[in-house]
Amino acid sequence: MELLRSQVRQAWSGLGGMVLVERRRQNYGDFTGQTSVERCFYSTSLGQVSAQLLAGDIRGHWAMENNLHWLLDVAFREDQQRLGVVFAAENHSRLNRIALNLLKQEKSVKLGIKNKRLLAGWDNHYLLRLISH
Repeated sequence: MELLRSQVRQAWSGLGGMVLVERRRQNYGDFTGQTSVERCFYSTSLGQVSAQLLAGDIRGHWAMENNLHWLLDVAFREDQQRLGVVFAAENHSRLNRIALNLLKQEKSVKLGIKNKRLLAGWDNHYLLRLISH
């Protein structure tokens, strides 16, 4: 048992703390006003820090994550794609993220992501520039 404890301590040596975030939400979209509760656990390497700092970091992470999903939905229309096989949907999502990163890195054309994607479909030279960047 002591060996197990020392292995756990060694594996988690950089652990500064654990955070529990409880989110309560009332659903007014279906006019029920029903409350749902979600609990999420986070690990952190930070030591003694304020709850406000950690909450800001967690909100910032989800703001970036939500922005990414919005961009994938607008530029790649991910929400309209209906791929029946689970692995197909995951693979397609990963390919979309790769394409999004390539489009963001390409700076020679001053267009939005959606229009850069269209241009890559129309212009093979531009597509080659994107891929070989």
